[in-house]
Amino acid sequence: MSKREPGDLFHQAEVPSAKRSPSGKRPEGFRQWEKEVPRIEREQKLGGAIGRLIEGLGYSERLSEQKAVELWPSVAGEGISAVSRAVGINDGVLTVRVRNSVWRNELVYLADEIRARLNGELGRELVKKIKFL
Repeated sequence: MSKREPGDLFHQAEVPSAKRSPSGKRPEGFRQWEKEVPRIEREQKLGGAIGRLIEGLGYSERLSEQKAVELWPSVAGEGISAVSRAVGINDGVLTVRVRNSVWRNELVYLADEIRARLNGELGRELVKKIKFL
């Protein structure tokens, strides 16, 4: 039997009563392969594991920003979302495309109110400014 090194995934264990099968094709019980599988001490929910992975990779902030873009229609309201569309966010600046300059001027006056509602939905001060195009 070969010497087993720490960290080996497989090791051979010889079985003393090695007999050939009746057909003679392969030895029966000659070698037994055992795979060492690390045991998980506690079960984890998939959502929690994915959340920790996303946070560990540094994507949680980006996902929160994307949620601000997705919340625009519900926070802005039916009338405003009919003439505008959030297109992205970068460094706390939400960029919103507006149908025309008349609506853009109106939304500039409503920006602080909409921004406060948006941050309220997000649960933190994520959107610092809204830029209308």
